[in-house]
Amino acid sequence: MDRGVWDPAQYNRFAAEYRRRLLQRLGDRRPYFYPFKRILMWGRLPD
Repeated sequence: MDRGVWDPAQYNRFAAEYRRRLLQRLGDRRPYFYPFKRILMWGRLPD
């Protein structure tokens, strides 16, 4: 993600919420095995 799109406070809020949701879904297992070299992300703005 390009941090230049948001100011630092917005980016930090996004990153914290993303991390919270990811850990909620995957659990806190370390190291987490991820067999792919790339991550495809898709997003949309709320209606």
